[in-house]
Amino acid sequence: MNEEQVRDTTETEQPPARDAAMGRHGFREMQDTISVRLERLRVWCRRMAYEVAELPDTMQRIREGSKSFKQVAERLDSATSSLEEITSVYQSTISDSTRRTADAAAALRKQIDSLTAGGSPDRMSSTLSDIQKSMETIAQLNPLWPRPKRQ
Repeated sequence: MNEEQVRDTTETEQPPARDAAMGRHGFREMQDTISVRLERLRVWCRRMAYEVAELPDTMQRIREGSKSFKQVAERLDSATSSLEEITSVYQSTISDSTRRTADAAAALRKQIDSLTAGGSPDRMSSTLSDIQKSMETIAQLNPLWPRPKRQ
């Protein structure tokens, strides 16, 4: 007799003769069903006891992970601030370089105009030297400027 049949027999009224005939056999199956359920309950209890025993370690790991995430977030914030600062410095350097280049170009134009009026080769050489120094200064200030290969 299976578990469903046991349920069916307990739910319907049967004549006393049948109850007596079923007697020990039906009771034995009910005991088996109860013992199976009790064994499942014991297994579940052991699993729960294991999980509860592991809970402090799990919580510690969660706390450590949370702390690590917080450190990463702080480092990312710091790195972002640094990049913004570098960008600001770089932009001010570029604008300064642009201003210096414009000043050098104006000075060059002025010197070329004075050379055409009766200048000397020394003045031309001096002007070219000034241009070269201006370009070197721009190259030094700009990290993206291609550098000459040194031998």
